[in-house]
Amino acid sequence: MRAPLKTGVVVTASFSTLLLLFFAFGFRLYRVSYDSMSPNFNDGDIILCLLSNSASRGDVIVFRAPYGERSVKRIVAVEGDRAFLGAGHLVVNETPLAKSHYTKAYGKHGADFFYTEVVDGQAYTVQDTYFHRSFLPFAGKIDGYYVLGDNRHESLDSRSYGPVRPNRVCRIVAY
Repeated sequence: MRAPLKTGVVVTASFSTLLLLFFAFGFRLYRVSYDSMSPNFNDGDIILCLLSNSASRGDVIVFRAPYGERSVKRIVAVEGDRAFLGAGHLVVNETPLAKSHYTKAYGKHGADFFYTEVVDGQAYTVQDTYFHRSFLPFAGKIDGYYVLGDNRHESLDSRSYGPVRPNRVCRIVAY
């Protein structure tokens, strides 16, 4: 009768040790809220990320947004880059981001368009509409990370609150 109890204690202790090491080395689990990153990350997805002092263009990060909530977005420009965003076109360091493979589907906002965008060799799918919400285009040198949601129509991102400070963001490593 004591063998199952001893096994349970060993399993619990082993699991607790692994969990402690997991968090001690900077790994975190987050649940995606909202559809601002669809079709790549959807509301309710669980993501694994690693605390880091640096990230690169194309990385997906978790950070505390200026309005207080944790937010998941893609970095499209980094500190020192020059960026311009307007009418659905993103230009970084005088180079327009490559767009290809347009497809059309009908969603809750009418015609949604999906295309592949490439940042520093990393390709990902973007969802957008004909109707780009109005905003003043950001034009200038980046001070931090300029982040956008992959679902451009549904995302509250750097177009609204400016660049994100690079202090201890959490880079996504798996989902």
